[in-house]
Amino acid sequence: IFMRIGFLLFFGLLFKASIFAQCPANETSLVIASQEELVVFIEAYKGCTDVNLDLVFATGPVSSVTTGTPINDISGLIFLERVVGNLEINIQTDDLNGFSNLREVTGDLRILNSKAIDFKGLSKLQKVSGDLVVVNAERITELNEFNNLESVRGSIEITQNSVLKTINGFDELVSAGGIE
Repeated sequence: IFMRIGFLLFFGLLFKASIFAQCPANETSLVIASQEELVVFIEAYKGCTDVNLDLVFATGPVSSVTTGTPINDISGLIFLERVVGNLEINIQTDDLNGFSNLREVTGDLRILNSKAIDFKGLSKLQKVSGDLVVVNAERITELNEFNNLESVRGSIEITQNSVLKTINGFDELVSAGGIE
């Protein structure tokens, strides 16, 4: 009987762990608008390397949905390697290092209204299946961090970045749908 209880307990725990470690499957998009929401997301999906939805990080004066503390620490997103959908980063952090393991975005990658001083957190990115957009990155003077980016199926749009002086770092880029 103890063996049977141990067997049931083991599979019960295994089943419970698999439920909580699954990546979002029933959602099509998720807007994370506060540090508190980000912590909940990280706790729920930190076992996932692929996130299967459109993911929007939007806080600060540019977000009308902000409740709670603005996002100021994205380091817990280190587990993300692939976003199956669009990824929009519209936050006011000094860096994007939480995305340092991100290798692919199957939709658009949009970096809007960034206060980051560099995009080193995106240095492992290899593929964007939609557009790559960098708009109003107000503190970026050099854009050097896309050295591993091999393809962008859509357009590359880098606009309204008032202090941007130099664009380098697209050394591995083999194909892009267009450049604006």
